[in-house]
Amino acid sequence: MQCTGAAKPGVFKWTITRRGPVIVVVIPGERIMKLIALSCFLVCSIASAESLAPKLKPLSQEEIGLWVGKVSPKEEVEKSIIRRGLISSQMTLRADCARYLATHGDLSDIPYLIDTLSDESKHVGASYTLAGMSTTRYWANVALICICKIDVGYRWNDPIEKRKKQIESWKNRWSNAQIRLKKKG
Repeated sequence: MQCTGAAKPGVFKWTITRRGPVIVVVIPGERIMKLIALSCFLVCSIASAESLAPKLKPLSQEEIGLWVGKVSPKEEVEKSIIRRGLISSQMTLRADCARYLATHGDLSDIPYLIDTLSDESKHVGASYTLAGMSTTRYWANVALICICKIDVGYRWNDPIEKRKKQIESWKNRWSNAQIRLKKKG
């Protein structure tokens, strides 16, 4: 990486690279030191510790009863129901809501889907060739790929440590996109 623009001695500057934010410190009489901040330090350190999406109230048991089995990509469903369904206590409803966003999702759904990639539920005993392909995290990833038109390599069946790195990659891309949008608009 090359430093773009000169900083005055003693002044901290930062820029975004593919690997995350880089802090540039100019020290008089010495060469420029580049310190790579820990995993998105300035941009998304809070986001990596917490969820990206605004906090929502999960669907109540009564609401779950109304929606389970009824969320279909063929029908229009209110976004607040879908987003709250992603964090509901009913595993099938969570997966259905993520699947719904693969066809009806937009940019505003990205933080909710990134958070949903951490869903560790498994459909034990399901009669699927690959039961994990019906999980919430599988469909959240499919929805992200459909909305963003990119694949960062997240796989529902990778070991948890690898999935965490891939989730961080999605978070980094989202944070970088937010910065670019703010600069444009």
